[in-house]
Amino acid sequence: MTAPKNLFLFLAGFFLLFIQIHPLLPFGKDGGRPDLLLLFTIILGIHFTWLPGAVVCFLVGYLVEIFSGANSGFFSIVYFNIFIVIKMLQRYLIFDTLAKVFLLLILCICIKYFLLLFSFCFIYEYCTEMMKRIFFKETLYTVILSPVVFSLLIKTMSYRSKRPFY
Repeated sequence: MTAPKNLFLFLAGFFLLFIQIHPLLPFGKDGGRPDLLLLFTIILGIHFTWLPGAVVCFLVGYLVEIFSGANSGFFSIVYFNIFIVIKMLQRYLIFDTLAKVFLLLILCICIKYFLLLFSFCFIYEYCTEMMKRIFFKETLYTVILSPVVFSLLIKTMSYRSKRPFY
């Protein structure tokens, strides 16, 4: 990947990070925000090789933790694990249609939810109904915004690869 393409990908990721953590945007008033960087991680998992993709996904999670004040290590582990699951699934599946990518999004949301439940309910012993409502609101916002974000990121990735995505 050349330097201008890396720069455009960096700017797209930074823009998604800014939208996800900005305190004045309307999504965050009730605690639920769309997880736009989960969508970014899915696209990275589909298009990147193991080492660069894993490093970028881990750093994306680390940046979310730094700027949003989330638990240290949680988002880094979540995005890293999601990247690994996508890479393992790519041995058997090809994510070349929007329907397959959407099903992958649903799977990744489930993985994130189970990691969240494990972390908060079993490790921290803090499991409330309010936390579950916030997560489901976040999931709804993520699914609603996924076509827009996927189209933005796919255009970015189509410059990178020789094969068409959709």
